[in-house]
Amino acid sequence: MVNTNSVQLSAPGASRFFRGKAFAVLLSVVMCCALAFGAPASANAAGADERAPLSDVSGASVESGVSAVSSVRPSDQAIDDPARFDSDVEELALTEQTPSAESQGIQDAQLSTDLAATTGSAIPGGAEAKPFAVSGSASLKKVDADNPATTLAGAVFKLEYNSNGDWVVVPGCERLTTDAQGLIDVDGLALGEYRFVEIEAPADYELNETPIQFVVDGSSTEPVGLVFPNEKSPVLGDVVLKKVDADDPASTLSGAVFRLEQRAADGSWAAVAGCERLVADAGGIVSATGLPLGSYRFVEIEAPVGYELDSTPLEFEITADYTVPIQLTFANTKTPTPPAPPTPPAVPPAADKPVAKLATTGDAASTALVSALALAALGGAGVFAARRKRR
Repeated sequence: MVNTNSVQLSAPGASRFFRGKAFAVLLSVVMCCALAFGAPASANAAGADERAPLSDVSGASVESGVSAVSSVRPSDQAIDDPARFDSDVEELALTEQTPSAESQGIQDAQLSTDLAATTGSAIPGGAEAKPFAVSGSASLKKVDADNPATTLAGAVFKLEYNSNGDWVVVPGCERLTTDAQGLIDVDGLALGEYRFVEIEAPADYELNETPIQFVVDGSSTEPVGLVFPNEKSPVLGDVVLKKVDADDPASTLSGAVFRLEQRAADGSWAAVAGCERLVADAGGIVSATGLPLGSYRFVEIEAPVGYELDSTPLEFEITADYTVPIQLTFANTKTPTPPAPPTPPAVPPAADKPVAKLATTGDAASTALVSALALAALGGAGVFAARRKRR
């Protein structure tokens, strides 16, 4: 009888060992000898159907997680048919080496979990495919660049991770907004390299386009702490000047020309670029926009037609609390009308020249003499006319 308990099963070795008819001949000789001496067909007193469990070379029962191995042995028919026995032994060896589907699934699931915790990536064939294995966390605080004690709410970020040189948004972290304390907290990050990218700045602050990077390496259970500063937006102001008549402010004046100047740190004044000549429009308006914080003044360089030039500058200031355009009024006085030249006095009419008088001793006697002579002349003329008529 062949003692199978002392055989270490190996599919290739057993196959080669039991191949051929030589083994069948050997078994026949052994069985004939046993029958000749009256030996029972089985070494087991309990009966031929009981089989001892398979064992390894150390004599221990073979328990590879597959219970069928210990109960499977070649049949008597296989002994008579060497080819059939060879196939049975080969199948037995393969069954011993190949784990069951259940044990293989357990091993695959454990391998997937272990690799995911190490690499932070999905493991094909694993029990559960997860994009990230929980390994760390991060906390970002948004602050004022000039006063870090001032935290800023309302900033919006996206969180990205480095995937083989490409930055990819972490699922669920497309829009992260700082709370009232200026904080963003993110948990459940796998090992790897990350960065916060600001996509919306807080109100009245400039957008900081420089991402802030960090690494989750599993060396600490504390969140990775980050501080992200922002600069305040510069205050830019507008100004509107209205040119009016000094005696009648409801009358606006067009055509006046101004220069806008800004005071430098040393106290000097210089023209603002692009504002060297600002002309009042039909409504008497002069305006300037986008002025940074500082002190300014309008200087009139040409007065409206018919008005006096007012060379006194009109100053104003753009301050940090600026909210609405600054309104200014600049009045001009009419040019005085020159006085009319005085009217020359009327020229008196020319006086009649006096008639020259003869020097006489008495005016009355002269008048009588003249009258007498005139009468005598008239009388003589009458006599002459009468004589001519009679002829």
